[in-house]
Amino acid sequence: MQQFDSTTYLWAAASVLKVAPSEVFSRVTELLTEIRELEDILAITGPVNLDAHTEYVGQARLIVAEIPGATPLLIKGIVDQMRQHGPPTVVMLAAKHGKKVSLVASATDDLVAKGIKANRWIRYTAGIIGGDGGGHHCLAQGGGRQQSKLPKALGLARFHMLNKLGELQ
Repeated sequence: MQQFDSTTYLWAAASVLKVAPSEVFSRVTELLTEIRELEDILAITGPVNLDAHTEYVGQARLIVAEIPGATPLLIKGIVDQMRQHGPPTVVMLAAKHGKKVSLVASATDDLVAKGIKANRWIRYTAGIIGGDGGGHHCLAQGGGRQQSKLPKALGLARFHMLNKLGELQ
């Protein structure tokens, strides 16, 4: 059995965390804080159920919703999971935090190949709430500061994507 010293383990941990060895402790502390925040949010909000916000256009699933109390990290994780699993899906989730609104959107690869672009959709929607966004065709993030306009922004985002998906039929 091969023996490793603590320096080897430190370098291995730094490699996995993609930080310098001197930053391993602070990165692990950050990750533990993020985990605690997510656990707290899930304890408050419970499991996220988006069935009431799900619509189908042909075979494509569209979800546009606000998740009260969620952090940007949580909505990004939810959106990314939806993109990787299930039917062809376009999703946009929003969350208010402090005085800001965060938006995350995604489209599955098959819908991106047909011309659906999450980064354009996020830019359009973020503009309504006084912000901006960007990212890739399949996953994009944005935000703004005009929380009062979020219901209008999500309504227009839904309408816009229903039309785009309808054009694909």
